[in-house]
Amino acid sequence: MAFIKAVLSFDELMALEQLAAATTLLPICVRLMAFMDFRRWNAIIFVDLTELDVSTYSRIKNNRLKKSDLRTIVAIAVGLLLPIHIVESLLDSAGLTFGRTKQGLAYRYVLLEMRGCTIYEANLFLSRLGVPLLGSLGISDKHESA
Repeated sequence: MAFIKAVLSFDELMALEQLAAATTLLPICVRLMAFMDFRRWNAIIFVDLTELDVSTYSRIKNNRLKKSDLRTIVAIAVGLLLPIHIVESLLDSAGLTFGRTKQGLAYRYVLLEMRGCTIYEANLFLSRLGVPLLGSLGISDKHESA
């Protein structure tokens, strides 16, 4: 069973790596949409897994996201379960970095040490640190008891 899980995880990682390499020179919206298409996301899944609103999904899909920010890209990365080096490449495409601020370090920690957590779990952790939450919707009542 562990062998099968490892093979599937490796196959997924290879697919993500190939997608990252194929989209490296493309605009950030196109790159994000490629990863969302890979996961077969639609607007409903996007909102649920990122705590971002549907208008953000629409702006990304139509390549009209005027300014990317760290919180948005990290929220999407958490939902997509992207490895840290791919997230750093996406941030670089948007002219962003994690930096050495408490917020940047906390977001990087979520992606490195809490890989596979939900956006709600990430936001619970971030709220305890007093760091801005990921997404634009915040933690909804249905997830506060998680």
